[in-house]
Order: sequence, then structure tokens, then C-alpha cells
Amino acid sequence: KIFSISATQWESDKPDESERQIHYKFSSKLSPVGGEVTGIQLKSPMPNKKGWIIEEVMELQGVLLADFFTPRIRYQIEDL
Repeated sequence: KIFSISATQWESDKPDESERQIHYKFSSKLSPVGGEVTGIQLKSPMPNKKGWIIEEVMELQGVLLADFFTPRIRYQIEDL
């Protein structure tokens, strides 16, 4: 395996937002030292209601210089 991923179920405290926790683990085949990522994803509908926006904040462990940055990724998933 190059990496493994796990995620909790989407949970919602607000009508239009859901949140879940994620965990990735990389093998040394993908990264020389391996490494892990834990994070939170926040899902909300696009303004036109024809897709989702997923914002992800990651915390890296076992990755070179990981203490110096926090990756933030925004996915936009649209129904075409």
C-alpha cells in the first residue's frame, strides 16, 4: 500500500454544514520518511445549490518542516 485513509461520518450542527475528521498515512514508498496527516473537512453547499464546497485543514506528522506550515485545501465539486 502506498497510503491508507480513514474518515469519520459527516456530522452536522448546522443545516447547511457538515464536518468530519480524516486521517491519511503514507508509506515510505510515497515519502522517504513516511508520514501522517490528520485533518478536518467542512462541507457546505455551493451558493447555486448545484454542488459542494469542501474545505480541509491538515496537520502533518513525520513530514520534514511540518511544524512550519498548515495546508488548507478547498475542493469545489459541481454537478455539470
